[in-house]
Amino acid sequence: MASVAVVADDNVRKHPSVDIFINNHKFGDSNGCSGSLDITGWMTCGHPGHVSEVSWRFVRATPEGDIYKITRRYPSDSNTPGTSTKEATFSGKPLIVWHDDFQKIILRPKQAD
Repeated sequence: MASVAVVADDNVRKHPSVDIFINNHKFGDSNGCSGSLDITGWMTCGHPGHVSEVSWRFVRATPEGDIYKITRRYPSDSNTPGTSTKEATFSGKPLIVWHDDFQKIILRPKQAD
């Protein structure tokens, strides 16, 4: 009997069908912008004075989920935006990455068309 070693490829996402949703929740739970969370990317969304510029890159897959490095510049439409970076592990369920008085930035499974 042969034994086979299974080697995980940490460059392959476990959850390739993911959206990033920048929710302008002060204006309603469905107000905002969404797009595909590809291997790398960026998007901007918000209302004047409260615009986020979010960029990301896939880092690796782990048993817990796919790890992304996500950077947010806020408010990006000002002269002095703040910048913060987080690592987020997406396990297939909605994940709030940032939440403040104006926006929630959420990773979630792609919505059906």
